[in-house]
Amino acid sequence: DGIDVFVDNVGGGQLAAAVGALREFGRIVRVGTISQYNNRDVPPPRFDHADIVEKSIRMEGFLVRNHREAQEELYEFAVPHLRSGRLAPDETVVDGFERIVDAFLGMLRGENTGKIIVRDHTQVPSAYGRDLEPSS
Repeated sequence: DGIDVFVDNVGGGQLAAAVGALREFGRIVRVGTISQYNNRDVPPPRFDHADIVEKSIRMEGFLVRNHREAQEELYEFAVPHLRSGRLAPDETVVDGFERIVDAFLGMLRGENTGKIIVRDHTQVPSAYGRDLEPSS
């Protein structure tokens, strides 16, 4: 019946669609605006501002630097779950540094899931202590 929370890294049309789909008292966490990076000709996202009032929506920016006090608690919680596989990061792994430009451009076009990792052919284990499985 709609969205309760939308974490926005993209802006643009995705943000506009989310505002329209949010439920009453919905929340938007703005982390980035990748659709507008390096393109001054892109207009700011357009959405029905009346939705913000009529649905009592709250939109707030999120910067990691504003939450450093929670870093140790996050590591204590997340790292064991990442190592066990109980918590799986969304990521796209591209093998070979010769593909780094294609990986970056693909990320800008939204061709990845989660973060994108470009891995050297000789690199096998991840920072989480388990092997990364290539995904697409």
